[in-house]
Amino acid sequence: MHREIGLLEPFAGLDASLPYARELRLDHRQRIFALRMVALDFNAPSAARLRYRVEGLHDDWVQVNGAQAEFSVNYLAPGSYRLRIEAAGRDGRFGNQSELTMVLTPPLWLHPVAYALYGVLLVMLLALIVWRVRRNMHYKRRQVEILHRQVAKRTAELEILNEKLHHSNRRLDRFCRQQDILVRWGGEEFLLVANGVEPAMGAGLADRALYAAKAAGKNGWYGLLPGPRARSDSLDQLSPGKPLSDLIKRDILEAVSSSTMP
Repeated sequence: MHREIGLLEPFAGLDASLPYARELRLDHRQRIFALRMVALDFNAPSAARLRYRVEGLHDDWVQVNGAQAEFSVNYLAPGSYRLRIEAAGRDGRFGNQSELTMVLTPPLWLHPVAYALYGVLLVMLLALIVWRVRRNMHYKRRQVEILHRQVAKRTAELEILNEKLHHSNRRLDRFCRQQDILVRWGGEEFLLVANGVEPAMGAGLADRALYAAKAAGKNGWYGLLPGPRARSDSLDQLSPGKPLSDLIKRDILEAVSSSTMP
């Protein structure tokens, strides 16, 4: 936008005609304009000359060789600028100064209020980031605490189970002969290798003991030991055809189980 302002021409933003105006206010869309200045000496028009300076732009006076000058503004940064003008006649002495304050208002997004809003938004963003980081840290700490509690609980359960397992081992060892071999057969199962026992007879006794243990319920064990009347030279006493209860009743076998042992 370029607008030429005459000497006595009113202009939007001026509080009076230019010779008497003290302030020129323009918005960010009026960043290109020109001011024409004329020094008048009616007695000696050719001897008139002038000089001007804009505070903030010129360090010294801009000398003009003549009575007319034009000051052009192209994309001046928003702010307040003071234009000082002095005119001289045929005696060469500059007289009183004329001043015009030019105020270029910034756009809304560069207004101080907008910067204050940006600052508030930045503080809110930082606060949100801090809150999110703290919340994530708190969540991770809670997850770690839960994991530690679960590990501690599981460790305690395993210790209890391990103690029960050792207790069962000790009880089983009491019924094993020196030549027998007791092996942990994975999990909570055990394998007893009974040396010196006929395989068919041992399998039959083991099978009968298994069914007796199943009949007693879960989480238990059942075993058979030689009774007071058992004879090593009469293995036919343990014939599969004879009822297990009858062999126990005749003291040929002695039944032991987890429910009868301390």
